[in-house]
Amino acid sequence: MPRPSARSVVPAAVVVLVALVAAPQAVAAGGVQAPHARATQATVKLTKQLKVLPRQAKRLEVQLRTVVARLAALEARVGALEAGAGRAGATGAQGPQGPQGPAGPAGPEGPQGPAGPRGTTGATGPQGPAGAPGLAWRGAWSAATSYAEDDVVRHDGSSYVATGAVAAGGTAPGTNPAWDLVAQKGGAGSGGAGGLAFRVEASSPVVAANAGVVYPVSHECSGGGVATGGIATLQNFGHGEVVGGEIATDGDGVPRRWVVYVRSNVSNDITVTVSVVCATPAS
Repeated sequence: MPRPSARSVVPAAVVVLVALVAAPQAVAAGGVQAPHARATQATVKLTKQLKVLPRQAKRLEVQLRTVVARLAALEARVGALEAGAGRAGATGAQGPQGPQGPAGPAGPEGPQGPAGPRGTTGATGPQGPAGAPGLAWRGAWSAATSYAEDDVVRHDGSSYVATGAVAAGGTAPGTNPAWDLVAQKGGAGSGGAGGLAFRVEASSPVVAANAGVVYPVSHECSGGGVATGGIATLQNFGHGEVVGGEIATDGDGVPRRWVVYVRSNVSNDITVTVSVVCATPAS
C-alpha cells in the first residue's frame, strides 16, 4: 500500500479548515431560518458555538502545518535510509597492523613430564694415567738376588718390603734397614704343643676386566690354615690398582681367605698376584 506524502495531506487539511471558518459566517448572515421560538433558541446557541470554531480552526491549522512539516522531514529521512539500504558500498582497504600489545604475565608452571627413555651407553673414555706401582711379591728371600723398591719377600716366618734397591749379598731382612716389616711371625702359643707355624701362600688369578670396574680377588689358605693378612700386586702396574683388602671367614666364622679389591684401568684380562700369610698348628 503506497504511503501518503506530506504534500497530499496539506491540501485536504486546508479544505477542512475553510469549511469550518465559513460555517459560522453563514449562520450569522441569516442563512438559518427558524419556524418557531424553540428553533430560534437552538439557532442562537449553535451560532455562539460556531463563532468559537474559527479560532480553534486557526490553531488546528498551525498544528497541522507543523505536523505536515515534520512528516515531510521524516519522509525525506526514510527515503534516504531506503536509498542507503538499497546499495552497499565497496569494501575498504585493509588498515595497517596495530602495535604489538604488552606481554601477558607468565602462566603457572606445568606438571613434571614423564621420565624419558634411557639413553645409549656412551663411548669408553680414554685410558687414564698409570697409577703408582704397587708391591711385587718375590717369594723367599735369597742373599744371591738383587731386589728393587717395593719388592716383598718372606724370611723366617715374617714378610718384608724393600724400601729401595737392595744389592745381592746383603744381610737378611730383619737385620738390614733396607727392609721394612710387613707381617711379623707370631710367637709360639701357650696352649699348643708346638705353637703355630706361618707360611705365605700366593696365587695369580686372571680377571676378565672392564675399565673403571672394581673386582674382588682372593686366595684361601690351604690345609685348614687361618688367614692372618696379605698383600696383592698386578702383573702389569698400568692395568689397574689395588684399592683395599680384608680377611674373609668361612661358614663357621674362621678366617680363611685374604680378599683384595682391584680397580681395572683397561678392558682386558689382568693378572693379580694375591699373597696371604696362613697360620697352622705346628707339628
